[in-house]
Amino acid sequence: MSQDRPLRPQAAFTLIELLVVVAIIAILAAIAIPNMLEAQTRAQVARAKADMRVLGGALEAFGVDHGRYPSPVNYDVPPFQCRLAGLTTPIAYITALPDDPFPEENRHNPAVPRRHHYDYFPREAELEQGRSPSEWAAAFGNTEWKVVSAGPDGSYLPPFGDYGFGPLYDPTNGTRSAGDLARTQGGFRPR
Repeated sequence: MSQDRPLRPQAAFTLIELLVVVAIIAILAAIAIPNMLEAQTRAQVARAKADMRVLGGALEAFGVDHGRYPSPVNYDVPPFQCRLAGLTTPIAYITALPDDPFPEENRHNPAVPRRHHYDYFPREAELEQGRSPSEWAAAFGNTEWKVVSAGPDGSYLPPFGDYGFGPLYDPTNGTRSAGDLARTQGGFRPR
């Protein structure tokens, strides 16, 4: 004899419950994915600032030893290579020149390779090119040099604006916003 057992409903998720879970996962993904994608840019900005700090230390050591800062023109280095090559030889103020994580795009001549080094300008060379001391002081304060990166947009804006670069990068406008990263003898601009 078999006893008839009452049929119990099996425990399972309803369609509504599954749809709610899928909607929650989609909302979380929509929030998290843009932040993860921007993390790379934030890391590159941090790396560029660290590299420019190291270059600043090397420039200061060079300045102490030579009584001046390196010339921006180095005729021993082929065009579109770094102006800071004098920091590595004959005396190694820095063991190797760091590559800029934001290489400048050459929009005027795509056949020319992208520049992968930080740009460097000493105050003395800028004044020799006709800039006034007050223009330099207004832009950079009482400093003797600047090191510049093209920033996340990969372009100096506007094309070679004041002193070789355009507006300064501001992450509050979004990590991919236009603007250049700049470090002077007095620190980063803007502070």
